[in-house]
Amino acid sequence: DTTLKAAMASHLIYGLKRQLLPNAVPALHFVSQGTYSTGQLELLVEELFWLYLNHQASPLLRGHLMSTLKALDKPSGDVVNYALQRFPLQNPSYNHAIIRLLGATRRYRIIKPLIAYCREYPDYARTIIRAMGGQRFSDVDDFLLECLSSQCYHGDPLVILELVRQVRRRKLRRAAVHLQALFPFREYDLGIVAQSINHEVALTMADFGERSWAVQALLPELMMQGMTRQYLKAIKTFHLIEAVPLLMALLLMPDTPDLSVLQQEAFTICQSLLREAQKSGTSG
Repeated sequence: DTTLKAAMASHLIYGLKRQLLPNAVPALHFVSQGTYSTGQLELLVEELFWLYLNHQASPLLRGHLMSTLKALDKPSGDVVNYALQRFPLQNPSYNHAIIRLLGATRRYRIIKPLIAYCREYPDYARTIIRAMGGQRFSDVDDFLLECLSSQCYHGDPLVILELVRQVRRRKLRRAAVHLQALFPFREYDLGIVAQSINHEVALTMADFGERSWAVQALLPELMMQGMTRQYLKAIKTFHLIEAVPLLMALLLMPDTPDLSVLQQEAFTICQSLLREAQKSGTSG
């Protein structure tokens, strides 16, 4: 009887929530074997997600909960459909749990809905991109490429920065052309974030074997926007001997409280670059 099974399943989950059952595995196995109406399933899924997000839940229990949700999803797909209706929420953990469920159930057709969510809810896009980037299924790469090509990020610098970081993390060389199109990103209201994006793009392109492109792209940015902590970091990372005149110009500027820390860092980097040039026989 469906109603009786649903009642028993709810009772078992109640026991798990109250930590009345010494072993969760038999209870979750029973729950996963049931057939439920849409309304009953929604209630069960809600409770299972609540358990999953409970800060006291062990990694082992979370694994069993994900297996139960995965089993309930077959063959109708109702669990994933319900999860997507609730997605995205302000609770980042819930979003991560749903994305993990989508990966576990091999529901790769969720790429388009997720892109749509990123467009519709730009405030959630960063959470979605970060959560997707941590997944292992191959469609994540297509998701990131689609995000870049469709510009679902609405020009939001923080979302763009997250996208570039995930591209670099996944070594997604197919995204190189999109990164080149992004560069240089200029958003003067959020200068530090913009510089971080440019720096991250340059590092990623260098990782992809395009160091010369990264160097040539960064130098005009250094000249235009002046020395900042992010760009000093770029000079150090890329061993930009070409930037020594810019460093010297910074050192010759009148010392101010704002500049003094940058000047000290620039002096250290300049010394290091000149030593390297001397060793390699580079003139200038």
